[in-house]
Amino acid sequence: MHILVKYLEFTNLPGFVEFLIQMLKIETMSNLDLYLPQLCYLVVTKQHKECLFKLRKFIVEISIENSNIGLRALHYFQSWSEDDIQTCMYVQAARDFFDLLEQALVNQTPPKQFQSQQPKLLEMNEYLDK
Repeated sequence: MHILVKYLEFTNLPGFVEFLIQMLKIETMSNLDLYLPQLCYLVVTKQHKECLFKLRKFIVEISIENSNIGLRALHYFQSWSEDDIQTCMYVQAARDFFDLLEQALVNQTPPKQFQSQQPKLLEMNEYLDK
């Protein structure tokens, strides 16, 4: 799990990020809960737009699935959004995602921007069959 989060931090390849997120989706909620601060921090510091979209969607999905994780994630984004805007570049990103996540948790559905279906990655055996 530690290696997955570390790779998520350093990679900007959308396909690789999608693969890593698929690996995270098979982890237990207790493992995801343990690494929640790092995953949330990536949401406010990641610069690549496609990778950021995939991370945000993942955080929203697990937050809806598990309300304890959702409330903890809200707490992280709220605390980061109250940092000094003059010294921290991530404050506006934290505020924006806090609003988005709060809306998702209240409605118990992902926001419309996350409801569009992304093309599914092929499984490894499907690549080998080609």
